[in-house]
Amino acid sequence: MATARGARALCFEPNTVSTLNVTAYVGVWYEVISDKFVDDTFQRGSACPTATYTPSETKPGYVHVCNSARLERNASNGTRYTIDGYAHQPEPLKYPGRLSVHLNTGFPLPAPYWILATGPIVNGAYQWAVVSDPGCVSLFVLSRKPSLAPATRTAIVTMLLDVGFSMDQIQDEIQGAQCNYVLPCDPSAAARARART
Repeated sequence: MATARGARALCFEPNTVSTLNVTAYVGVWYEVISDKFVDDTFQRGSACPTATYTPSETKPGYVHVCNSARLERNASNGTRYTIDGYAHQPEPLKYPGRLSVHLNTGFPLPAPYWILATGPIVNGAYQWAVVSDPGCVSLFVLSRKPSLAPATRTAIVTMLLDVGFSMDQIQDEIQGAQCNYVLPCDPSAAARARART
């Protein structure tokens, strides 16, 4: 959907949520929509992507991140992939929706993780979330289920167009019954995988 300012989208420095219930944000998410930039770069060839967020046991205010997917665009038998790291709110009072994510990729700088919108809280958990960055280069639409209700998806796409995202960049991710999910996402397994490479 969205990429750099003036290239594929008009979106730049989008508004983020004014409040964030971190407790309602943690848990397992299914990435149901991304953009072509994401799909052509660091998620190239992936299927069935998920994200698992858990409160850090060692750093108060931090959330452990574990991302997982199947590679080779093979939803059932693709190579299992996991990567872990952590996220936190640099300015939780001023900008609760602007997080920084540090993934264990070997790249020393954090990545911006801006939450543009969240769905309703049901049974203590947000039901969907829209995530991007200051330049609207990346896009991730997360859901608690492998698919969004049609009305919800339409409302989210409408919101993205209003923000300035380009419709021709939207990518529906491979999700659902065809997926052999890499869940639970095991942070220790991700660490062991890094140690082997």
